[in-house]
Amino acid sequence: MSEDEPGVVQNVALLDLSTMRSTEELARIKSIRNVANIIVPESLAGALAGIPMKNVANVVPVPDGAVVNAHVGALTMDGAALAAQGERPTVLLVTGALVITSPVQRVGIHSILTVGAVVAPEGSEAALTPALRRTVGRVAYYPWVEGQAVRVFQGDTRVKGEILANAGGGPDDIAIVAGTLVVTGPVPRLGFRRIVVVGAMVAPEESELVLGPALTTVGSAVWYTAPPRVFNGADRFTAGFFELLDEPITLVLDGAFEFDADVPAHLVREKVAAIALNGAVKASRDLVPVLQLLTVQKQGVIGTLDE
Repeated sequence: MSEDEPGVVQNVALLDLSTMRSTEELARIKSIRNVANIIVPESLAGALAGIPMKNVANVVPVPDGAVVNAHVGALTMDGAALAAQGERPTVLLVTGALVITSPVQRVGIHSILTVGAVVAPEGSEAALTPALRRTVGRVAYYPWVEGQAVRVFQGDTRVKGEILANAGGGPDDIAIVAGTLVVTGPVPRLGFRRIVVVGAMVAPEESELVLGPALTTVGSAVWYTAPPRVFNGADRFTAGFFELLDEPITLVLDGAFEFDADVPAHLVREKVAAIALNGAVKASRDLVPVLQLLTVQKQGVIGTLDE
């Protein structure tokens, strides 16, 4: 809880109330602000609804006494890992992406709650679907054959185009992009049967004909002509940043960003070939139309600094 405001819970990604057992315990919370996910026992869900809330994305009721395993980011596991069953109901909460690398035959945990994408092999639907009790995002299934390998590109990864030729691999292998994969050069040949993009893949425009037929895009694919620069999290751009660029770039933004009020529109048009945005950007009123024009892919908002 906030030290400045007793009883106020604010500015956290996950508020886990699953260990609370009574309305008296819950009553110590006076308000909840700016919280992505709240986990609450089913018996206390009604009492929680009486607490003032602002900017709360999801409230997730779970069975009383459940063990909650929470994970933020991309979680990769094989299908057998979901079969384990404990003495108490277990809830898996993933805020990000759940990537399953082999078929799911049985799910022993009580429920899977995801805020983001779920990717699993075909043939897992019958076992997995009943356990996906709440999913905010897309569920995608990729082809599976015995003996294939699944390569997961997780986090922020830069690779040469030749890496996607999958030297030494098999023709049925699958590649899964669970973070941001930046392909730094042309892809001469694709050695994967399918590429499943959960996060973002940034690749040369000239490689679209090679990669495109094999893509399953849950997240985003960005095709660039100018070299990409990737920014994650939060940052602020000044005019000096753009003045230091020797050539135009493709700006890939994932998070919350601001452009200083004195960044001139003509400078951004000169130094930025395209923008791919997943998140929020704020800039001066003069610059906003330029950012909208340059943004070729957008999941989020472009607003003014005075909003």
